[in-house]
Amino acid sequence: MPYNFTVYKRILHELNMRLPNFKPKTSLDYGAGLGSALWASQMVFGSEGMKSLKRSAAVEPNTPMRKLGKFLSED
Repeated sequence: MPYNFTVYKRILHELNMRLPNFKPKTSLDYGAGLGSALWASQMVFGSEGMKSLKRSAAVEPNTPMRKLGKFLSED
């Protein structure tokens, strides 16, 4: 998971640098797995980043993976 998160964060950061006017308000991660892409998008465009991202959704059809992702994201 750390590798996936790092790759997603790097891609989104590069997108942010190359397209400074791109300010997404929503994100959808289909096949979310443990939610690495969702966490990266929150970091780059969400609460810690540019603050343009208002809503995010993760869809994971695999029940055990969904449960594990939910467990990891709980406070």
